[in-house]
Amino acid sequence: MANLMAKRLGFTGALGTKAEVENGVYTGKIIGNLLHGREKSTAIKELAAQRNVDLKNCYAYSDSHHDIPLLEAVGNPRAINPDALLKIRAYRDNWPIYDFRRARRIKKLLGPMAGRMAALGSLISPRKQKRKGK
Repeated sequence: MANLMAKRLGFTGALGTKAEVENGVYTGKIIGNLLHGREKSTAIKELAAQRNVDLKNCYAYSDSHHDIPLLEAVGNPRAINPDALLKIRAYRDNWPIYDFRRARRIKKLLGPMAGRMAALGSLISPRKQKRKGK
């Protein structure tokens, strides 16, 4: 599945937990280790060694503290919409943090407020017109 996503995104490959398939149907079983936490770090180190890639020149992106070992393994870690523990670690180690949730929060806050202001404006506006018409 990871390779399918990689192809659609124009990447040359991907790593992911391997799911068992029988007769073209996923069985729900996992082949090998669950690629999570330290396993991700181990997997990219093995891949880098196989392909003679210096991980100091690589980037890793995550939103979860579970991926800290992965982020530690590369030269360019990036915290994207980080959970609380990852955010603390990113600040401590001066990793760039990108939080795209702020824009959504502002929009979420302003959306109802804008509606209320419009409703208030429609209530005030007719009154002003009536007073002018006296």
